[in-house]
Amino acid sequence: MPRLALRRRRSGLSTPATIGAIALGLAVGATAGYLLGGFLVGAAAGVLRGSSSTAPAPGSVAELVHDALSALENDPRLRQCELDIVPVSRSAIEVHGWVPDRRTRLQAQRRVAEAVHPAEVINRILVRGEDDLGFDVADDIDVLSA
Repeated sequence: MPRLALRRRRSGLSTPATIGAIALGLAVGATAGYLLGGFLVGAAAGVLRGSSSTAPAPGSVAELVHDALSALENDPRLRQCELDIVPVSRSAIEVHGWVPDRRTRLQAQRRVAEAVHPAEVINRILVRGEDDLGFDVADDIDVLSA
């Protein structure tokens, strides 16, 4: 009966040149991936923020308050409401006060936001007839003293 002999071919993966080429390929691939990933993440973050790297930074707090007050003074309807601007940080302000209706509240929010863009505007404006219902000063004093 004939014998069957199997021979294994020696793979070329164990030679030093092959191991060096694999290590070099891994190093180049990892470096390229790291650099490309950093570039793409930076570009994606700018797109998600909705601003480019050339967007103007908000000015000083005094400039933000001045711009917001000017926007309110330029609108005859909002000028009568006597709204206050309270600086929160260098890039955020709050608008406080009372207005007669929701439309005026929204109008004030939009005017100030347009004037101080890209700074954040926090709307603390209250609507008469809605936000003052059930408001009792004596109740608030009791809560604060407790």
